[in-house]
Amino acid sequence: MNLLRDSFMRQAALLLALMLWALIAAAQPISWQELCSNATLRDFKPPAIAKPLAEAELPSCNEQQLYYGFERKPDPAAALQCGYFQRAHDRPEIGDPFYGPGVLSMLYANGIGVARDIDMAIRFSCENRWAAGAEMESRLAHLERLRQAPADAAKFDLCDAATSGLMGGACSSIRSRWKEFERSSKLAAIQLKWTLALKTQFQEVLAAEAAFAIARSGNEQDMIGTAKEMFVIQEQDRLSDQVLINLREFATGQIPQATAAQANASDEEMKLLLQHLAYGYRKPAFAGAIAAEGIVATQQSWLATRRAWLALGRLAWPALDPDRIRSRLTRQRIRQLRRLETDLRYRP
Repeated sequence: MNLLRDSFMRQAALLLALMLWALIAAAQPISWQELCSNATLRDFKPPAIAKPLAEAELPSCNEQQLYYGFERKPDPAAALQCGYFQRAHDRPEIGDPFYGPGVLSMLYANGIGVARDIDMAIRFSCENRWAAGAEMESRLAHLERLRQAPADAAKFDLCDAATSGLMGGACSSIRSRWKEFERSSKLAAIQLKWTLALKTQFQEVLAAEAAFAIARSGNEQDMIGTAKEMFVIQEQDRLSDQVLINLREFATGQIPQATAAQANASDEEMKLLLQHLAYGYRKPAFAGAIAAEGIVATQQSWLATRRAWLALGRLAWPALDPDRIRSRLTRQRIRQLRRLETDLRYRP
């Protein structure tokens, strides 16, 4: 009897342990790696899709342009065709998270240009070679929410889960495209009643500003890490926004008063700052760091920009004292240099 009872107790204990292990295992969420392994192992056949793009266009098709549209309407059918072509022609050197599987995951998740299919969206998300682990976890969780409650879940976009520097740069580029379209529309509206001479001079301003934006974003911030592209784009956007602000303020005269002596004093302050910075950045701390030569080159580009603005001012706003424009632009440059000075102060 005792042997029978002991055997029964051992079996009961074993069964209880198995049940407990099963409960614990069930409570553990499947990792994104396991989910992706299962998703990408399944066979699938690409659907029959419309072919709005000619074969010759596919090697250069831009999946972001086709999906988002920017200044044109989105073209979901072309984006789908482009995405499948890119998936079949892998380009691991380009570092584009939207390339091929990236854009396909959004098309299938949102049911744009193709019937919504969460399993396919998961598969293509898992195929995205440029996704960081945290991004994968967030995207797959979002897709599962879409599966459970499609009406309540937000639209799926790769940028919603951006955590890496690479993804941050790609998403900054997309936001910049939208902002550039808005700025261009506003600038075009401002120039509607301008003479040809004014428009021609303003094109010189824009060309000088574009060159300065490239110089400043590349030379006056440390170009290290995977997020450097994001910082470059953000700085260029800030400078482009300032062009529009300057144009409006100069046109309305809403800038501080300044005499020639005050404008000259601002110039002297700027020169002293440049001398201090050129000395402090003489020896870069690491590869890609700010260097004195880059600051000097950027300053020359900025001086060309200021000359272009002053030439525009003489044509567009003859009643506006050029010293006010010169002082305003110089104070803006001084603020940029002050930020560099702060960076230098805290550099090891």
